[in-house]
Amino acid sequence: MFLLGILPVPLGYLIQLTIGWPSVAVLELAGALFIEASALTASIYFLRIVKAKTT
Repeated sequence: MFLLGILPVPLGYLIQLTIGWPSVAVLELAGALFIEASALTASIYFLRIVKAKTT
């Protein structure tokens, strides 16, 4: 899940630099950042649940 959130960010930036379609690249980058933030939030939530169950 962590890799799915991290990998699209450089891809969106690379598309913006090479192809030059800023509107598409910006939308893709925004989506990738949302995925990354969602993965981070889910990881933190999961770790809190696991910690609460083990203590």
